[in-house]
Amino acid sequence: MKQYINQIFSLVFGLAVFTFFAFFYQYHLYYQEQYQLFLFTGDYFTQMSYHIGGLAAYLGSFLTQFFYYPKLGAIIIAILLVIIQELILFLSTMMKRQSYWTLLTFIPSIIYWNMLCDENTMMTGVAGLIITLLAASLYMLIENGWTRMVYLIAFAPLLYVMVGGVYVVFIFLSIVIEYFYFENASTSAIIGTVGGVLIAVFLPYVCSFFVQAPLNRLYWGFDWYRFPIVGIGFYLSIWVSVVLVPILFVVIPDMKKHAFFCTTAQFVGVVLLIVFALYNGYNKQKEEIMNYDFLIRSKQWDKVIQKAQKKSPNTPMSVADLNLALAKTGQMSDHMFDFFQRDPQGLLPDFQRDFTLPLVTSEIYYQLGFVNTAQRYAFEAMEATPDYQKSGRVLRRLAETNLINGEYKVAYKYLKILQKSLFYRKFANRTMALLWNEKAINADPEYAWLRKCRPQKDFLFSEAEKDMMLGTLFVHNRKNRMAFEYLMAYYLLTGNMQQFAKCFPLGKSIGYDHVPYTYQQALKYLGKQMPQSK
Repeated sequence: MKQYINQIFSLVFGLAVFTFFAFFYQYHLYYQEQYQLFLFTGDYFTQMSYHIGGLAAYLGSFLTQFFYYPKLGAIIIAILLVIIQELILFLSTMMKRQSYWTLLTFIPSIIYWNMLCDENTMMTGVAGLIITLLAASLYMLIENGWTRMVYLIAFAPLLYVMVGGVYVVFIFLSIVIEYFYFENASTSAIIGTVGGVLIAVFLPYVCSFFVQAPLNRLYWGFDWYRFPIVGIGFYLSIWVSVVLVPILFVVIPDMKKHAFFCTTAQFVGVVLLIVFALYNGYNKQKEEIMNYDFLIRSKQWDKVIQKAQKKSPNTPMSVADLNLALAKTGQMSDHMFDFFQRDPQGLLPDFQRDFTLPLVTSEIYYQLGFVNTAQRYAFEAMEATPDYQKSGRVLRRLAETNLINGEYKVAYKYLKILQKSLFYRKFANRTMALLWNEKAINADPEYAWLRKCRPQKDFLFSEAEKDMMLGTLFVHNRKNRMAFEYLMAYYLLTGNMQQFAKCFPLGKSIGYDHVPYTYQQALKYLGKQMPQSK
């Protein structure tokens, strides 16, 4: 049993990581997946790998595509974090085989677990760190000192090109292995140490003369984080821990007589560190917002409402999702005010120059029938992505909007890209059959309806006059119940009761079988405030 204790701890740790991401943080994985698109093409490999750290970025994108199915993504994350722990365990136990401090090897993986709770932490870093640890493990297996020296000095620059700034971990691990494992202080070790340190210090600086990139990013790395600006503590927390754990293995005295106490203390410490990491990293509010966004994206309208009935949303983004679900299920005019309503921002959010809110707003405009506006918002969201990645979700929407507008050549361009992906290929193949096929498009319930709803004539869309835009949309197709209900909801949320009363008779064309409850209450209020309106 004792010889399997480390494997048991690793298995339990992996199960804990899987459980967390599969059942408590799954919508963060959906969020990650939608802001990149891995393509199985040579051009994509060249594009991704043609910069410092490109191989790690390519592998990170490859892994992220599987987050399309969160449980599969959770398995991948769990396996990768266990691999990191096992590689550190291998390096540490090779330097000191009889040690009772093996649970220390979980520390870097726990730190990375905490980092992955941030939706902007990319999988590039995980891939790069594993490659680096494999390179260090290979260094440990080389018997000859001069061969190790040549390997260190020759391979470090190549590793830098492959994984970026994390290559310094390989250099310092190699130095630690040289002195603590091989106990070598000969000329080869000194040359390797000096050469390795010089490479760590000056290689990024030399590259700055040939690569157009900020010097700090050349030192710390690319694509570890979605945003280009991130504190160095983000990198140091994981890099230092990876190098420090094998050193602690060697320098901390054995406690053979107190082995049980030692293991118990480590176990408690690891559990407390996990609790602290998750307490510090887990963001319940963001997970709920991402949950709403996923349900809207997958058109699970009833589940959106059921979720809101348990706990009413209170952020503009989630309130907008709820109102869209109410409208799509025909409940908006009756039950809108059963839930918390903020202001018109919870109905039709204003455009913001970021990559998150425009996607939600694009979904609303798309379902309303503002096809061109939905297309603009989706495109702007993708172009605002900080790491310049293309989005599978956005490309799918752009293909749909161009299909509806009859721009088949443009739709074809987007669908050809999606055909080269893994999880969007089925949609692309199915939609490709609709191109230049008016009969097939008109037989599709969604596309045919949106073609009837979309304005046929050009007009200037004004965010400052959303009521006029909604009115224009409704006048174009008086069967567009959603446009009418959004217009009436807009007047109620802005307190424009006169316009509400003026537009109320237009609802006759919708064919309501009763006066919606919300409208009844509004009319009662009008009757009390303005008797002449009765």
